[in-house]
Amino acid sequence: MKKSGAAVLIMLLLLTGCGDALDEKYIERRQTEKISQTEEQEQMPTGNTEVQPENSVEKYSAETEQQRYALNLPEAYRSKIDEIDDYIHRRMEEGWMWEDDESFTQEEYSALDEPLIGKKSAECALFHLGYALHDIDGNGVDELIFAYDAGYGESNISLLYTMQNEKAVWLIGGWSRCRVTLGEDGFIYNMGSSGAADNIYAVYAIGEDESSLKVRDYYFSGGWDDENWYHNTTGNEDKAESEILGGENVWEQFYEEFDEKTNINLELEYLIDYENEGNEAEIFNAVEDMSRKLEEELENNELTEYDTEQIQIEIYQLWDDELNHLWEYLKETVDEQTMQKLLLEQREWIEKKEQTIQTLQNNDGESLTYPYQAEITRKRVYELTEYIQE
Repeated sequence: MKKSGAAVLIMLLLLTGCGDALDEKYIERRQTEKISQTEEQEQMPTGNTEVQPENSVEKYSAETEQQRYALNLPEAYRSKIDEIDDYIHRRMEEGWMWEDDESFTQEEYSALDEPLIGKKSAECALFHLGYALHDIDGNGVDELIFAYDAGYGESNISLLYTMQNEKAVWLIGGWSRCRVTLGEDGFIYNMGSSGAADNIYAVYAIGEDESSLKVRDYYFSGGWDDENWYHNTTGNEDKAESEILGGENVWEQFYEEFDEKTNINLELEYLIDYENEGNEAEIFNAVEDMSRKLEEELENNELTEYDTEQIQIEIYQLWDDELNHLWEYLKETVDEQTMQKLLLEQREWIEKKEQTIQTLQNNDGESLTYPYQAEITRKRVYELTEYIQE
């Protein structure tokens, strides 16, 4: 089942030429406080939406959901999705590293690893990493796009593949050091930074060979001792073979153009749905099993205070992800009258939770709120699972 309402703003991260320093503007945007999708539902209008007649609500069935995952996926793309899903489990459960397998390039593994940073369970990553098919260059061949929804209202593309000779061919991928967006004009726009004086802005197209990217425009900054920007169509940072543009307001102009090009909305199919074939009951069982394993880790007396807190945060995040996912499922499957009832209950639940958290923070500090948040969120999930249709 799709995570409905997840019209995802695609931000791509290019590997090549990316360093260790984030651009300040991007840091500011990424540090925006995360708003839970569940809390966003509190703000949903309850009387101005078009009411769908109860008997017109499409009946959910596990068979229908399973068929979704058997259709519209070329075998090469299905195999690639399976490989990525398998790697995430091995990486999180067995400590698997890219050196242990030759299925992917080092760049692909690097792009996949960023969504896993700070997580102890594969499920927490699978709730946020998804894929979509989109014909970027309009040639009739869909590209396979993997994107990571970090919860900031935008998604970071991790990997981009195209199809050639019935094989999935990797084009680009990335992490948070560089960003790329897909324009409606069929081009791929990239902004990257490895420091205050080392920035790039590039425009790419899928090459005629359908297996690589072709540089359309490439701009780069001159460095600490050179305030100028340079332009070429080779993709090489060679000042002697590039046009000098000057330096005043160039980066700001690129930012404006880049944001204007951020206009491709893709609805991701999340891997948590893919590997469970959209079966909400199976997803719930997977979350419950992982939560139990994490709770068993807390019984280790040798854990540091930091490690204990990280596990508590992970347990809460796991149940919060499941709550948001289940909420989207219910929006698609229950009738209007039931949804209105659940909306009222959810508002009351959120208000009570926030009041209690504030009290705990005032009395005991931030860390003691996580066990409470995990437990109350788990109980809310248990209540809502009663509405899961067989």
